[in-house]
Amino acid sequence: MTSLSLPALPSGPRFGAGATPVDPLLAMTLAMLLLVVGCRGDVPADGAQGGPSPANPASTRQSHPPGHDAGPVRGVLGVGTTIETDPDQETDHEGACAPQGSDVQPMQLLDFRWTSGIDQRNPKDKLRVTKPGDRVYAYLRMRNRSGRERCLRVQFRISGKKRPPITLKVGKSWSWRTWAYSTSRSDDRGFIELLVSDDQGYEIVRQKLPLAVGH
Repeated sequence: MTSLSLPALPSGPRFGAGATPVDPLLAMTLAMLLLVVGCRGDVPADGAQGGPSPANPASTRQSHPPGHDAGPVRGVLGVGTTIETDPDQETDHEGACAPQGSDVQPMQLLDFRWTSGIDQRNPKDKLRVTKPGDRVYAYLRMRNRSGRERCLRVQFRISGKKRPPITLKVGKSWSWRTWAYSTSRSDDRGFIELLVSDDQGYEIVRQKLPLAVGH
């Protein structure tokens, strides 16, 4: 704390009879000194003053409205993740299958939908009904953390009749997109049925899509 040297005050009583008179100039000087000391107060040290400070990240962090984040989060491929392939161009789906009875971690279905087409590995739309003669895609997004490539067995059945089975490769990935398609005939009626199971025989998807004439 700063020490101040104040002029010595005259000795003797200040009030009452016989009080020593006080010099008006001295009194004014003392009053001004006391006013300056009172206004100084305690001055905070550097870095502790109010307002945002580099030492206080919370005070400088940009806020965002509820329901909005700072932007898209970029995914990172994990070690050993297989790069996605186009199932329409893949040549060895069967070679990806784990032998029956293998001690492998089950795969997880992340998304399924019927769609009229695929654009850049994503479904163009989501079908709830289709018409006879149209091609229909079964789009699947899988998680495979079993440590090896796997496969899916796809079986379409249209108007109660089985179509040739299809095998799809599923690489090692947190999110692997793949698909299969089948085209109904103009005289087909009823439903397009789908059964998808993994290479260990576990059912992954069982769905039906109505065939609507004139849709």
